[in-house]
Amino acid sequence: STPGTGAAALVLGTLAHGVGWPFPRGGAQALTDALVGYLRFLGGEVETGVDVRRPADLPPARAVLVDSSPAALLGLLGSRVTPGYRAWLERYRYGPGLLKLDYALSGPVPWRDPAVGRAGTVHLGGGLEAITRAEAEVARGVAPERPYVLAAQHTLFDPTRAPAGRHTFWAYAHVPPGTPDTYAEQVEAQIERAAPGFRDLVLGRRVTNARALEALSPVFRGGDVNGGRGDLPGLLARPVPTPTPYRTPVPGVYLCSSATPPGGGIHGMSGYWAARAALGDVFGMR
Repeated sequence: STPGTGAAALVLGTLAHGVGWPFPRGGAQALTDALVGYLRFLGGEVETGVDVRRPADLPPARAVLVDSSPAALLGLLGSRVTPGYRAWLERYRYGPGLLKLDYALSGPVPWRDPAVGRAGTVHLGGGLEAITRAEAEVARGVAPERPYVLAAQHTLFDPTRAPAGRHTFWAYAHVPPGTPDTYAEQVEAQIERAAPGFRDLVLGRRVTNARALEALSPVFRGGDVNGGRGDLPGLLARPVPTPTPYRTPVPGVYLCSSATPPGGGIHGMSGYWAARAALGDVFGMR
Protein backbone atom coordinates (compact mmCIF):
# COMPACT_ATOMS: atom_id res chain seq x y z
CA SER A 1 0.00 0.00 0.00
CA THR A 2 1.08 3.58 -0.66
CA PRO A 3 -0.16 6.77 1.04
CA GLY A 4 -2.47 7.36 -1.93
CA THR A 5 -4.00 3.91 -2.18
CA GLY A 6 -4.00 3.61 1.61
CA ALA A 7 -6.16 6.74 1.89
CA ALA A 8 -8.69 5.30 -0.58
CA ALA A 9 -8.67 1.96 1.21
CA LEU A 10 -9.41 3.68 4.53
CA VAL A 11 -12.45 5.47 3.11
CA LEU A 12 -13.74 2.42 1.22
CA GLY A 13 -13.21 0.20 4.26
CA THR A 14 -15.19 2.62 6.42
CA LEU A 15 -18.02 2.64 3.88
CA ALA A 16 -17.99 -1.15 3.68
CA HIS A 17 -18.48 -1.44 7.43
CA GLY A 18 -21.04 1.37 7.55
CA VAL A 19 -23.28 0.86 4.51
CA GLY A 20 -21.64 -1.82 2.35
CA TRP A 21 -20.59 -1.52 -1.28
CA PRO A 22 -23.83 -1.34 -3.26
CA PHE A 23 -24.10 -1.93 -7.00
CA PRO A 24 -26.97 -1.19 -9.42
CA ARG A 25 -29.54 -3.86 -10.18
CA GLY A 26 -29.35 -4.92 -13.83
CA GLY A 27 -25.71 -3.96 -14.37
CA ALA A 28 -23.58 -0.82 -14.48
CA GLN A 29 -25.51 0.41 -17.52
CA ALA A 30 -28.51 0.92 -15.24
CA LEU A 31 -26.58 3.60 -13.34
CA THR A 32 -25.62 5.37 -16.56
CA ASP A 33 -29.23 5.20 -17.78
CA ALA A 34 -30.46 6.75 -14.52
CA LEU A 35 -27.96 9.62 -14.68
CA VAL A 36 -28.70 10.31 -18.36
CA GLY A 37 -32.43 10.16 -17.69
CA TYR A 38 -32.14 12.76 -14.93
CA LEU A 39 -29.96 15.00 -17.10
CA ARG A 40 -32.54 14.91 -19.88
CA PHE A 41 -35.27 15.62 -17.35
CA LEU A 42 -33.36 18.80 -16.46
CA GLY A 43 -33.16 19.76 -20.14
CA GLY A 44 -29.68 18.46 -20.90
CA GLU A 45 -28.57 16.57 -23.98
CA VAL A 46 -26.17 13.65 -24.44
CA GLU A 47 -24.17 13.15 -27.64
CA THR A 48 -21.97 10.09 -28.15
CA GLY A 49 -19.79 8.77 -30.96
CA VAL A 50 -17.91 12.07 -31.35
CA ASP A 51 -14.10 12.23 -31.26
CA VAL A 52 -13.06 15.19 -29.09
CA ARG A 53 -9.29 15.78 -29.13
CA ARG A 54 -8.59 19.37 -30.24
CA PRO A 55 -9.84 22.82 -29.18
CA ALA A 56 -11.91 23.04 -32.37
CA ASP A 57 -13.80 19.90 -31.30
CA LEU A 58 -15.24 21.68 -28.25
CA PRO A 59 -18.58 23.47 -28.66
CA PRO A 60 -19.02 27.03 -27.39
CA ALA A 61 -19.81 26.86 -23.68
CA ARG A 62 -19.39 28.87 -20.49
CA ALA A 63 -17.89 25.83 -18.78
CA VAL A 64 -16.25 22.68 -20.18
CA LEU A 65 -15.50 19.79 -17.82
CA VAL A 66 -13.00 17.27 -19.23
CA ASP A 67 -13.37 13.74 -17.87
CA SER A 68 -10.17 12.31 -19.36
CA SER A 69 -6.44 11.92 -18.84
CA PRO A 70 -3.97 14.83 -18.49
CA ALA A 71 -2.55 13.79 -21.88
CA ALA A 72 -5.96 14.17 -23.52
CA LEU A 73 -6.49 17.49 -21.73
CA LEU A 74 -3.28 18.86 -23.26
CA GLY A 75 -4.64 18.14 -26.71
CA LEU A 76 -7.91 19.92 -25.90
CA LEU A 77 -6.14 22.99 -24.53
CA GLY A 78 -3.81 23.26 -27.53
CA SER A 79 -1.78 26.46 -27.78
CA ARG A 80 -3.77 28.07 -24.96
CA VAL A 81 -1.94 26.07 -22.29
CA THR A 82 0.80 27.80 -20.29
CA PRO A 83 4.35 26.34 -20.39
CA GLY A 84 4.36 25.58 -16.67
CA TYR A 85 1.04 23.76 -16.75
CA ARG A 86 2.12 21.82 -19.83
CA ALA A 87 5.30 20.72 -18.05
CA TRP A 88 3.33 19.37 -15.08
CA LEU A 89 0.89 17.44 -17.27
CA GLU A 90 3.65 16.04 -19.49
CA ARG A 91 5.44 14.53 -16.50
CA TYR A 92 2.27 13.29 -14.85
CA ARG A 93 2.80 9.73 -13.65
CA TYR A 94 0.23 7.11 -14.56
CA GLY A 95 -0.45 3.93 -12.64
CA PRO A 96 -0.24 0.31 -13.80
CA GLY A 97 -2.44 -1.16 -16.47
CA LEU A 98 -5.03 -3.90 -16.05
CA LEU A 99 -5.76 -7.28 -17.50
CA LYS A 100 -9.46 -8.02 -17.00
CA LEU A 101 -11.37 -11.28 -17.41
CA ASP A 102 -15.14 -11.43 -17.89
CA TYR A 103 -16.78 -14.84 -17.39
CA ALA A 104 -20.06 -16.57 -18.06
CA LEU A 105 -20.40 -19.46 -15.58
CA SER A 106 -22.69 -22.47 -15.32
CA GLY A 107 -22.90 -22.05 -11.54
CA PRO A 108 -21.64 -20.00 -8.58
CA VAL A 109 -17.91 -19.91 -7.86
CA PRO A 110 -17.01 -22.91 -5.61
CA TRP A 111 -15.00 -21.06 -2.97
CA ARG A 112 -13.02 -23.08 -0.43
CA ASP A 113 -14.43 -20.79 2.23
CA PRO A 114 -18.24 -20.62 1.87
CA ALA A 115 -18.23 -17.18 3.53
CA VAL A 116 -16.63 -15.74 0.39
CA GLY A 117 -19.84 -16.62 -1.45
CA ARG A 118 -21.63 -13.96 0.58
CA ALA A 119 -19.43 -11.11 -0.73
CA GLY A 120 -20.09 -9.10 -3.88
CA THR A 121 -16.45 -8.01 -4.14
CA VAL A 122 -13.59 -10.44 -3.47
CA HIS A 123 -9.85 -9.74 -3.09
CA LEU A 124 -7.48 -12.65 -3.85
CA GLY A 125 -3.79 -12.53 -3.11
CA GLY A 126 -2.82 -14.52 -0.06
CA GLY A 127 -1.47 -12.68 2.98
CA LEU A 128 -0.35 -9.08 3.22
CA GLU A 129 3.24 -9.98 2.36
CA ALA A 130 2.19 -11.77 -0.83
CA ILE A 131 -0.06 -8.90 -1.91
CA THR A 132 2.64 -6.33 -1.21
CA ARG A 133 5.20 -8.35 -3.16
CA ALA A 134 2.88 -8.74 -6.17
CA GLU A 135 2.07 -5.03 -6.36
CA ALA A 136 5.74 -4.10 -5.92
CA GLU A 137 6.65 -6.31 -8.86
CA VAL A 138 4.08 -4.57 -11.04
CA ALA A 139 5.52 -1.19 -10.01
CA ARG A 140 8.92 -2.42 -11.24
CA GLY A 141 7.43 -3.44 -14.57
CA VAL A 142 7.24 -7.18 -13.82
CA ALA A 143 4.07 -9.27 -14.17
CA PRO A 144 3.93 -11.30 -10.91
CA GLU A 145 3.63 -15.08 -10.97
CA ARG A 146 0.85 -14.86 -8.38
CA PRO A 147 -0.98 -11.57 -8.98
CA TYR A 148 -3.21 -9.69 -6.58
CA VAL A 149 -6.70 -10.16 -8.05
CA LEU A 150 -9.89 -8.19 -7.49
CA ALA A 151 -13.09 -9.99 -8.48
CA ALA A 152 -16.86 -9.42 -8.39
CA GLN A 153 -19.76 -11.89 -8.34
CA HIS A 154 -22.91 -9.83 -8.81
CA THR A 155 -25.37 -12.50 -9.91
CA LEU A 156 -25.38 -14.08 -6.45
CA PHE A 157 -27.35 -11.00 -5.39
CA ASP A 158 -28.79 -9.75 -8.69
CA PRO A 159 -30.07 -12.68 -10.81
CA THR A 160 -31.33 -10.27 -13.50
CA ARG A 161 -27.77 -10.14 -14.89
CA ALA A 162 -27.76 -13.70 -16.27
CA PRO A 163 -30.15 -16.42 -17.50
CA ALA A 164 -31.72 -18.61 -14.83
CA GLY A 165 -29.13 -20.87 -13.20
CA ARG A 166 -26.20 -19.04 -14.81
CA HIS A 167 -23.77 -16.53 -13.34
CA THR A 168 -21.45 -13.72 -14.35
CA PHE A 169 -18.05 -13.14 -12.78
CA TRP A 170 -15.23 -10.76 -13.52
CA ALA A 171 -11.70 -10.40 -12.22
CA TYR A 172 -8.71 -8.18 -12.93
CA ALA A 173 -5.08 -7.79 -11.90
CA HIS A 174 -2.63 -4.91 -12.19
CA VAL A 175 -0.07 -5.53 -14.92
CA PRO A 176 2.68 -3.57 -16.69
CA PRO A 177 1.52 -2.08 -20.01
CA GLY A 178 2.11 -4.51 -22.85
CA THR A 179 1.42 -7.65 -20.81
CA PRO A 180 0.06 -10.28 -23.26
CA ASP A 181 -3.35 -11.92 -23.05
CA THR A 182 -1.70 -15.20 -22.08
CA TYR A 183 -1.19 -13.71 -18.61
CA ALA A 184 -4.88 -14.48 -18.09
CA GLU A 185 -3.76 -18.00 -17.10
CA GLN A 186 -1.90 -16.61 -14.05
CA VAL A 187 -4.94 -14.59 -13.03
CA GLU A 188 -7.22 -17.57 -13.47
CA ALA A 189 -4.84 -19.78 -11.50
CA GLN A 190 -5.23 -17.46 -8.51
CA ILE A 191 -9.00 -17.92 -8.70
CA GLU A 192 -8.63 -21.69 -9.01
CA ARG A 193 -6.43 -21.82 -5.88
CA ALA A 194 -9.18 -20.17 -3.85
CA ALA A 195 -12.01 -21.99 -5.66
CA PRO A 196 -11.00 -25.46 -6.91
CA GLY A 197 -13.17 -26.51 -9.83
CA PHE A 198 -13.74 -22.94 -11.02
CA ARG A 199 -12.44 -23.70 -14.52
CA ASP A 200 -15.03 -26.49 -14.92
CA LEU A 201 -17.82 -23.90 -14.65
CA VAL A 202 -16.55 -21.56 -17.37
CA LEU A 203 -18.94 -21.27 -20.32
CA GLY A 204 -17.18 -18.30 -21.89
CA ARG A 205 -14.32 -15.90 -21.15
CA ARG A 206 -13.33 -12.53 -22.57
CA VAL A 207 -9.87 -11.05 -21.97
CA THR A 208 -9.34 -7.27 -22.07
CA ASN A 209 -5.74 -6.07 -21.89
CA ALA A 210 -4.23 -2.67 -21.14
CA ARG A 211 -3.85 -1.77 -24.83
CA ALA A 212 -7.53 -2.49 -25.46
CA LEU A 213 -8.53 -0.32 -22.53
CA GLU A 214 -6.52 2.64 -23.84
CA ALA A 215 -7.99 2.10 -27.31
CA LEU A 216 -11.46 2.18 -25.75
CA SER A 217 -10.86 5.63 -24.28
CA PRO A 218 -7.86 7.99 -23.89
CA VAL A 219 -8.83 8.34 -20.23
CA PHE A 220 -7.28 4.90 -19.67
CA ARG A 221 -3.70 5.95 -20.45
CA GLY A 222 -1.59 2.78 -20.59
CA GLY A 223 -4.56 0.80 -19.32
CA ASP A 224 -4.59 2.78 -16.06
CA VAL A 225 -8.22 2.96 -14.87
CA ASN A 226 -7.34 4.79 -11.66
CA GLY A 227 -6.31 8.05 -13.32
CA GLY A 228 -2.74 8.14 -12.05
CA ARG A 229 -0.22 6.64 -9.66
CA GLY A 230 -1.37 6.31 -6.06
CA ASP A 231 1.85 7.39 -4.35
CA LEU A 232 2.25 10.44 -2.11
CA PRO A 233 3.04 12.92 -4.95
CA GLY A 234 0.07 11.52 -6.85
CA LEU A 235 -2.14 12.17 -3.84
CA LEU A 236 -0.98 15.73 -3.14
CA ALA A 237 -0.27 17.00 -6.68
CA ARG A 238 -2.93 15.50 -8.90
CA PRO A 239 -2.22 16.63 -11.59
CA VAL A 240 -0.68 19.92 -10.36
CA PRO A 241 0.18 21.27 -6.86
CA THR A 242 -2.52 23.90 -6.46
CA PRO A 243 -5.41 24.47 -4.02
CA THR A 244 -7.94 23.97 -6.85
CA PRO A 245 -6.40 21.39 -9.22
CA TYR A 246 -9.63 21.17 -11.24
CA ARG A 247 -9.00 24.57 -12.84
CA THR A 248 -6.85 24.80 -15.95
CA PRO A 249 -5.05 27.91 -17.30
CA VAL A 250 -7.88 28.30 -19.81
CA PRO A 251 -10.87 30.08 -18.24
CA GLY A 252 -13.96 27.91 -18.25
CA VAL A 253 -12.12 24.63 -18.85
CA TYR A 254 -11.85 22.18 -15.95
CA LEU A 255 -10.41 18.72 -15.43
CA CYS A 256 -12.94 16.50 -13.62
CA SER A 257 -11.50 13.00 -14.03
CA SER A 258 -9.84 10.74 -11.46
CA ALA A 259 -6.56 12.48 -12.36
CA THR A 260 -7.74 15.07 -9.81
CA PRO A 261 -8.31 14.64 -6.04
CA PRO A 262 -9.35 12.41 -4.42
CA GLY A 263 -8.44 10.10 -7.31
CA GLY A 264 -9.99 6.95 -8.68
CA GLY A 265 -10.58 5.14 -5.41
CA ILE A 266 -13.45 7.40 -4.29
CA HIS A 267 -15.80 7.20 -7.24
CA GLY A 268 -17.54 10.37 -8.39
CA MET A 269 -15.96 12.82 -5.96
CA SER A 270 -13.48 14.23 -8.50
CA GLY A 271 -16.38 15.28 -10.70
CA TYR A 272 -18.29 16.66 -7.73
CA TRP A 273 -15.48 18.98 -6.67
CA ALA A 274 -14.73 20.02 -10.24
CA ALA A 275 -18.38 20.94 -10.69
CA ARG A 276 -18.28 22.96 -7.46
CA ALA A 277 -15.27 24.85 -8.79
CA ALA A 278 -16.98 25.54 -12.12
CA LEU A 279 -20.22 26.66 -10.45
CA GLY A 280 -18.28 29.09 -8.29
CA ASP A 281 -16.05 30.51 -11.01
CA VAL A 282 -18.45 30.67 -13.93
CA PHE A 283 -21.85 31.01 -12.36
CA GLY A 284 -21.03 32.66 -9.01
CA MET A 285 -22.54 29.81 -6.99
CA ARG A 286 -20.64 29.01 -3.80
